[in-house]
Amino acid sequence: MHIVINQALDQALKEGKIIRNPAKATKPPKIEKKEARYLTPEQLAGFLESITDDRWYPAFIVDLNSGMRLGELCALKWSNVDLQKGTVSIKEAVSRINKNGKWVFHFHPPISKKGLRTIPLPSGAVEELKRLKKRQNEEKLRLQITGLYQDNGFVFTWEDGRMVDPGYLSKHFKKVINQFGYEGITFHSLRHSYASALLTMGEHPKVVQELLGHAQISMTLDTYSHVAPEIKER
Repeated sequence: MHIVINQALDQALKEGKIIRNPAKATKPPKIEKKEARYLTPEQLAGFLESITDDRWYPAFIVDLNSGMRLGELCALKWSNVDLQKGTVSIKEAVSRINKNGKWVFHFHPPISKKGLRTIPLPSGAVEELKRLKKRQNEEKLRLQITGLYQDNGFVFTWEDGRMVDPGYLSKHFKKVINQFGYEGITFHSLRHSYASALLTMGEHPKVVQELLGHAQISMTLDTYSHVAPEIKER
């Protein structure tokens, strides 16, 4: 806010509309960087092993192996998944907005141009998507007879084809992860876990930036500064 106001008043000063820029006399608050909370490989192994029967297990697996934002994951469609090449293409995201007192889904492009990206998946995640596709086709066959199935092409859906609400998926993950006593872990921590693992294994930060869809590499480096000691030691 300070940057925008300062720039606007600087321009007004150049145009002679004001005699001084009062924003220069203010002191903006210091930006506090929050440490990215993530799960270690050991924590992830125990967590995933215990939730294989959970309906949203495939969503957790794919997110852990792609680093997608929650809105990008829920908006993902099969048309943007290439099971042969083992890639997912991020074209849009979904969020909930209040429209005239009613909450509705709002589909929109990713938050930056860098957000439009294609992410390669490891074989385990691809196999999980294939199993999900098979299950979804079976559910579709069962419910199409009743006319209740909503075939909108989403990857992560309820039995009747409805896209899973990002808010619900976030709360469900929190409910499941709380059973393990991991403090401060949220759905977004899966994205952090993906990035932290890549950097720890020696992947170049520029590659991690591209995979995450960060607009600037500085954001990647600042967010994942906690892996610096391991990189320095190596």
